[in-house]
Amino acid sequence: MENRVYQKRKQMGMTQEELAQRTGIAQTTISAVERGQIAPNVYAAQRIAIVLKSKVEVLFPMRNDGGKENDGKGKSC
Repeated sequence: MENRVYQKRKQMGMTQEELAQRTGIAQTTISAVERGQIAPNVYAAQRIAIVLKSKVEVLFPMRNDGGKENDGKGKSC
């Protein structure tokens, strides 16, 4: 799952450990989320978005069937 957590975290000058402490999510989980190895549950995605002063849909954009970001105009399920 592609996401923008790494970019936003770096933009804010925050380490993975700081993000982990502020969200209450393990640093290893933050790392796995950033690398796209796991998708966070709704609670974790919300916590990450709050700490990074962003929105869940910005950090974790939905993709359409063609692998492109969903612009809201295409078909979705």
